[in-house]
Amino acid sequence: MSDESNQEKKSLAEEIKRRRALEVRRNIEAENLKRALGNTPALPQSAKPQVSNSPRVPSIAPTGNSAPNANRRSSPEVEVVKGDKRTAFRALTARQKTMLISASAGVMILIVCVGSFLIMSGSASAVSPTLVALGIVNVDSVLQHFKDVGVPMANVQPYDVVNSKAWNATTGYQFNIQSGSKRGSFVLLGYASEQDATGDLSKIQVGATYKNWSKSFGGNILLLASPDTTDSLWSDITSHMKSYLFAPYRPGWPTATPVATSAPKPTAKGIVAKAKAN
Repeated sequence: MSDESNQEKKSLAEEIKRRRALEVRRNIEAENLKRALGNTPALPQSAKPQVSNSPRVPSIAPTGNSAPNANRRSSPEVEVVKGDKRTAFRALTARQKTMLISASAGVMILIVCVGSFLIMSGSASAVSPTLVALGIVNVDSVLQHFKDVGVPMANVQPYDVVNSKAWNATTGYQFNIQSGSKRGSFVLLGYASEQDATGDLSKIQVGATYKNWSKSFGGNILLLASPDTTDSLWSDITSHMKSYLFAPYRPGWPTATPVATSAPKPTAKGIVAKAKAN
């Protein structure tokens, strides 16, 4: 009886032990299943994705103004170059900076001056055409022109250019003019070429005889006026002469208008004679 009782107790103890082991096993499996369902298993170090150490740049949603912002963003290489230039300039001394700034300003001024000169020379050559040389004019025609425009000449005499050693002129005249309070004495000379006329003009500037006389020339014609000649009369005569010499070769030069000769007024005798004839 005792043996059976002991065997039953032993069997009961083993059954309890087996059930406890089974319960512990079930609890472990349940715990493992819970972990599998609730938590993602950790990946090994080799399977982890490589993350860059550079700082993350926040993404910006594209908008209508995204293009100007993209243009304003400079690349790292440009920033490095700019930084090197700033560093090099800061490394200079105050004197070196002053010299560098002065040299830059001088170069800019030189560029502006050269550009202005080229522009002015180009515009001048485009606007100013080549002047046509004046033709050779006879002195007698100039003298006749004075008469045509109403210049009151008196004592007109040929100038002795053959025996004179002071001039290279081929022909010439000397005359006086008096118009009211205006008066003066004149010498009109003609040359074979313009070079001969300018040569005599140079001699007059240093000579003693006509040094103080007024001078004017055009082409192969040279005009002199005595020191006591009225200024306004001298201005009128030179204007008439240059109009005659320059107008045919200078389109904008004014031409002189000849003075029309007025018809004589009829006298009382003339009126009576004309009445009788009718």
